[in-house]
Amino acid sequence: MAKILPIESEGRPTGWIFFCPACGCGHKFCTADAHTQDWPVWTLTGMPDAPTVRASVKYEFEQDGRQVLCHSFITNGNIEYCADCTHDLSGKTVPIPEFPGNYDL
Repeated sequence: MAKILPIESEGRPTGWIFFCPACGCGHKFCTADAHTQDWPVWTLTGMPDAPTVRASVKYEFEQDGRQVLCHSFITNGNIEYCADCTHDLSGKTVPIPEFPGNYDL
């Protein structure tokens, strides 16, 4: 299975998603071919073996009653977590995992 998956709605691309092991959920980003007015545009290269995404991907959300900030770069198939993350992988680099088999997009 791919490490970054396309997302479609009504047969039209709406973005891409990767599984974040720090947050335990998927993080979405949009490229020019899947751009919607509500999202900025990222570039995606190196697919499928060593994806690189630019610019950084930043999510702020509530999880289990606490605010989470997840900010990362994806480079050559690795997630490089920025130091401003509020989770345990802050400042670390890990390979992008495959999506868990039971994960529903």
